[in-house]
Amino acid sequence: MQAGRATIGDSRPQGFHIAEIAEPGVNGRPGRLRYVTGLGNPPQGGNTVTALGNLGPLISNGLPYGQGNRYRPPTTGPTTGEPGAAARPSLIQRNNSTLNSVEQLPSATGKTIIAYHAREQALLVGVQEHGRAPGSSYASLRDALIVAGFSDAVFLDGSDSSLLYYRGRQIVAPAENKNELMTVALGFRQRGA
Repeated sequence: MQAGRATIGDSRPQGFHIAEIAEPGVNGRPGRLRYVTGLGNPPQGGNTVTALGNLGPLISNGLPYGQGNRYRPPTTGPTTGEPGAAARPSLIQRNNSTLNSVEQLPSATGKTIIAYHAREQALLVGVQEHGRAPGSSYASLRDALIVAGFSDAVFLDGSDSSLLYYRGRQIVAPAENKNELMTVALGFRQRGA
């Protein structure tokens, strides 16, 4: 998605998205950009600058995702699916089957995440090289991001297609058989650079 319009792909309402939103300026000051995540297709139109869809959730609007719905005691509710209106305010972790399925892979499996720290207005792009042992689980990455104060985080397709270029240098390489197949890339420009 670019400038509020879908540019490639198809609808994936069961996936998560990350969207770059332009906030209007106030009192003659320029607006700022912020990032939001959520279930469903990215928001179209309005203030959406760019967005990616069909991602997996780690944290959305401060709520961590993982194995099973969890609630603040004494609240109880369903362990999967919609928690319901009464239990939703006490939800401290939301179940997600996409995240649960990738957690079954070895921790050395390649990973690519994008995380946003709302208070610091900072974006983090993290890539773990495929086969790099011992590696990290998505749950441990999620927990570290929460401790560091990140409000939103998603993961992209990983495994042996994970790669990272930084300032013209390849930091993490994809598997050799993927190298010639990479046709889509996601780029960020450092503010002030």
